[in-house]
Amino acid sequence: MLSNRFAGADYRQLSQTPLARCYQMRHQGQDYFVRQAIGSHHFLGIDHYKEQRLQRLAAEAGLAPALHYVNPHSGLFVSQWVGDANWTQQPEAPSGLADALGRLLARLHALPLDGLPREALRLDVGLRLQHYLSRICRRDPRITPCYQQIQQQLSLMPAVPLVVCHHDLHPGNLLGKAPWLVDWEYAALGDPAFELALCWVTNDFDLVAGAQLLAAYVAAGGRVEAERVAGLLPVARLLTLLWGQLLWEKFADDTFLLLVQQQSQRLFNPEA
Repeated sequence: MLSNRFAGADYRQLSQTPLARCYQMRHQGQDYFVRQAIGSHHFLGIDHYKEQRLQRLAAEAGLAPALHYVNPHSGLFVSQWVGDANWTQQPEAPSGLADALGRLLARLHALPLDGLPREALRLDVGLRLQHYLSRICRRDPRITPCYQQIQQQLSLMPAVPLVVCHHDLHPGNLLGKAPWLVDWEYAALGDPAFELALCWVTNDFDLVAGAQLLAAYVAAGGRVEAERVAGLLPVARLLTLLWGQLLWEKFADDTFLLLVQQQSQRLFNPEA
C-alpha cells in the first residue's frame, strides 16, 4: 500500500465508504491512520493538494492530526493516530454543539496565511456551484432560477479577507476533547461568513442554535457580520443540495436522497 518507508506494516481496516477506505496501520510499534481515496474525487471538487497544505497548517496549531505521508495524486494520506471517539458518540445538545463549533471556527480562522499561495488555495463558491450543477442529471425545476439568483447575489457581494476554512465541520469530523479536526478534503481559503453558514446548514441548526454559533464565534475573537452569514445561508443550502444530488445519482445511497429532500424543503419551502 505504501512506500518502503512503511515496509512490513500491519493494517486493520476501520471503514469503507464509496469514496475511501480507512485503516489503522501499525509500524515499528507506532500507530497511524491511513486513508486511501477510491477513484477520482474531481467530480466533487476535492483537491488533495489544498487538503494537505491546510491540514499541515492546522496541525502546526494543534487543531488537526499531523501528516506523516501524503500522495495527493492518489489521495493516500497517513496521519497521526488519534484513538479518541468522534463527537457522534458523545452527542451534545444543539446549543452546546453550536457554542463549541463557534469557538473552534474562531481558532481556525485566526491561523496565519503567511507564505500560502492564496489564489491557488481559494474556494470560489460560484464556480463550485456551477461545477456541481453541470454534473447532475435529475434537476428539480426550481433549482435553475435559484442558482441564477444566487450567482447574481455572489457577484454583488463585497470581498472579505480570506481565512483558512474546513468546510465540513460536524460531529463526525471532531475527535476527542481537544478536539482534533479531521477530514480536510473540502478545506480551502475562503469567506468566514460562508463557512459559518455552511456549518449552520450542515448541522441543521435552528435560529436559536445558529445565533449561538455566531455569538460563540464573536466571543472567541472571530469577526463576522451576522447579516452576511444570513445572506449566505441559501447559498450554503443550495451547495449542500447539489452535493447530495450528485452523490445520490452516482452511488444510489438513500442517505444522500434524504439530504436533498431536507435541503429542498429548507430552501424552497422554509415556512412549511
